[in-house]
Amino acid sequence: FISMQFRQVIKRIVKKYDIDIIHTYNEFPNTYDVIKTIRDNNLTCKTIIRIAGLAWRNLIQKDSSLKEPIEFVFQHVDCINFISPGLKKMFLNETEKLQIKNYTANQIVMDIGFNKSIFNKIWQPPTKKKFKIIMVARFTETQKRQDLLIEAFALLENDKFELHFVGEGPTLARMRKLVCDKGLSNVIFHGYVNQKAVLELLLQ
Repeated sequence: FISMQFRQVIKRIVKKYDIDIIHTYNEFPNTYDVIKTIRDNNLTCKTIIRIAGLAWRNLIQKDSSLKEPIEFVFQHVDCINFISPGLKKMFLNETEKLQIKNYTANQIVMDIGFNKSIFNKIWQPPTKKKFKIIMVARFTETQKRQDLLIEAFALLENDKFELHFVGEGPTLARMRKLVCDKGLSNVIFHGYVNQKAVLELLLQ
């Protein structure tokens, strides 16, 4: 029922505002419903899907019946927008492993950027205080890769820097162990915090 409602809303918006491009970020069910709406109603707009991780692969691993609709998305979307060359490489590797074929979409590598105007003061590099680095993200195997940041941090003069992690997820315990194995003392794990606390940490 929710899917049916969503498709009707998409149809009305596209027709009312003469939409040329729909940019999506979720393979299933959202992009699936968008493409089905366009095809079922002979709409002329194009579709772009932003691939920022491998959530679609995880869905298929949990429920193999989702392979068909996700494969349908990759076969019929007009353009795939990867956020990095590395993500594109991972995507191609995973589609080959899962035998997802026959997708002919154009492919671009471009991230959406970041709006720094949300900060209410201009940041200045610290002089005497520690240089603080923060990462706000889920702890996941293939998408976020906190391990790479920890490995890089271990190469720095540790007493001059401080590394903060905000978030939770399945690889958190392993990242804590990696920090211990590297003997890093200036790494702080905050766990989950609310949006106000995230902003306060970022402003520091």
